[in-house]
Amino acid sequence: MGGCWSGDLDAGEAATAPFRSLGTVIADVFAANPYAGWQQALDPLYPRGVHNYFRSAFLRTADDGSVRVLLDSFAALPNAMAEIHLHHLGGAVGRVPADATAFAVRDQEFLVDVIARTPAAAGFTDVVEWARGGDVRARPGRSGLRELHR
Repeated sequence: MGGCWSGDLDAGEAATAPFRSLGTVIADVFAANPYAGWQQALDPLYPRGVHNYFRSAFLRTADDGSVRVLLDSFAALPNAMAEIHLHHLGGAVGRVPADATAFAVRDQEFLVDVIARTPAAAGFTDVVEWARGGDVRARPGRSGLRELHR
């Protein structure tokens, strides 16, 4: 789990403290950090040569149906490098007028990122198909990832 607090440092420490009790802490990286530092935090996960495909969808709510699609899709990850992120936007993000900044989509509570990755070109087509939702959508009774934004 990763997070970023933008604001008063003491308030950020209080807000992030509960995350440390969610389970076994593997690495505690909640600390004061300039925004550019936060942007670079994941750079080591994307070295030269790795093939990456990103897909995103906004969600007004993380209702039972959307969460079920995410869980089913997570259970079908095509490899250990594939990822699904659910970002909570809401709060302060939604209180800024849509035309106030370059980020205009402020009426959605969540953003889902689906990341398909392979260490080289081999197998990349298959993980891209998974990210596009075909793998999940092909099974009876399941919805595809691209249906999350509905």
